[in-house]
Amino acid sequence: MTSRFEADTAVQRIGSVEESRAGLTVGYLGRIDHSWWIMIGPNGGYIGAIVARAICDAAGDATRRLSSLTVHYLRVPAEGACEIEVHIERVGRRVSSVTARLIQAGQPIVLGIASLSVPQPSLSFDGLVSPEVPEPDSILLPPDSEPPPIEMAQHFDNRPVFGNRLGSLDSPGVARTGGWMRYLDPTPVDEVVLVALADAWWPPLMEVSDQPMAAPTVDLTVHIRSVPADPLQHVLGEFTSPLAGEGHTVEDGRLWSRTGRLLAESRQLAVLL
Repeated sequence: MTSRFEADTAVQRIGSVEESRAGLTVGYLGRIDHSWWIMIGPNGGYIGAIVARAICDAAGDATRRLSSLTVHYLRVPAEGACEIEVHIERVGRRVSSVTARLIQAGQPIVLGIASLSVPQPSLSFDGLVSPEVPEPDSILLPPDSEPPPIEMAQHFDNRPVFGNRLGSLDSPGVARTGGWMRYLDPTPVDEVVLVALADAWWPPLMEVSDQPMAAPTVDLTVHIRSVPADPLQHVLGEFTSPLAGEGHTVEDGRLWSRTGRLLAESRQLAVLL
């Protein structure tokens, strides 16, 4: 059965594939649903997932997995229909390079560039260690806690373990947030879901400021390392902001499986409002 996330990020191919000198161009229709709204528009990770789904379909090769996606947000998307134009820039022996434009009312809203790679046996090591945190089933929210007042929160089962807003593990003054994440409507975690989860938590700066703020994303890059062995388990998200100033902030993210395996890394630039 299709989950709510899968339905709200679905795309439909339109027309025939056009030949061009550089490769192939494929058109898609999608729809942006208002239930994924945050402060002043839809969540950037949700929009990135719509673009990622079109890119993966246009690539047309199940052996090539989405390994990198960078999304630039040009305008605030509106609720309703959108078009996605996907262009296959190059298909190499191991890596495909793909670009995409999400369009509404004839204007580009989002630009994306992606790499899809064929996994290969190679030198392998992993020096990254997952944070030691309580298991999600053992985390109970404080009785007086409330989720962030945004529509998108209705889709998630979130269990905070970093930060201060809900009485979790960090000290005041540390711009770190995150916790265990899972969709309330069971949704298998794949590369498209990881793109969305990389931007699904509230900004770290909200942990160190008492003032209401919005931090619209200028650009988001997600590097996907693997998918979890159990795709229906919670994913641990850890998000930090190492700096903020002159109206901008940088956010770094890591997504981990229940077994401590790194699933994805992200970085985004956001403006402070």
